[in-house]
Amino acid sequence: MNHSLNPQEEHYARIHDDYVSHYFDPTALTFRRRFILKRLFDGVDLNRKKVAELACSVGHNSVLVRELFPSVDLAGYDISESACSEYLRLVDAPAHIVDLTRPSELSPGFDAAFVIGGLHHCANFLPQTFQNIARMLKPGGLFFWYEPNADFCLQAIRDYWYRRDSYFDEMSERALIVGELEAKAKPYFESEKQFYLGGPAYFLILNSLVLRLPLGAKRSIAQLLFPVEALWDRLEASSVHPVIAGVWRRTGIDVIDERLPS
Repeated sequence: MNHSLNPQEEHYARIHDDYVSHYFDPTALTFRRRFILKRLFDGVDLNRKKVAELACSVGHNSVLVRELFPSVDLAGYDISESACSEYLRLVDAPAHIVDLTRPSELSPGFDAAFVIGGLHHCANFLPQTFQNIARMLKPGGLFFWYEPNADFCLQAIRDYWYRRDSYFDEMSERALIVGELEAKAKPYFESEKQFYLGGPAYFLILNSLVLRLPLGAKRSIAQLLFPVEALWDRLEASSVHPVIAGVWRRTGIDVIDERLPS
């Protein structure tokens, strides 16, 4: 498969080292464990289940998922060859190079799949992306996702940042609206639940790279902000949260193998 047509591959390769150092440092991993994964997988048992991480990067999310479910059977999928190599080393599980935005031959039979901040990189090709994901999952399989929320009250500032900051690729990534996601995922998925989250620690701890926050400052800041984050996540209004997350169930509709418009 020719990945050169997708600007996200080149973009990720350029920012890879900085990205990994800020998004997967110990404090960011604590944030992911406490405020993302425990909430996303609440009430679910993935032990002895075959689970794919999409846009897996080097595999830190999969390592955290294995902490929650020690007997989970994991596999990673990413557009970056170097990320897949690191995933294999870090997770000790197979990783596959794939561009989710184009028709792809993906292994079927997964019980579940999850993506943490990967769908918004596929924003221009969501129908094809969802078709590929549906092809991987068994009927009734679960898809867990976590993405930037375009209904956030400060979205105009985030849009400006996307245009100005070299750590983003404005032409191929953007925040998302749940209605758009659900419409473009039909008829392959049905929504089980969705929720909004993210507060001050989301920006200063998880997104320290784009704020140019020194890594050495994050641990002290986290001690102050994590209690605030826990309270902030109890707020239900979509406008006060920069992130939306959800759990979808794969329907029994057959996946038609064809190229789809964006």
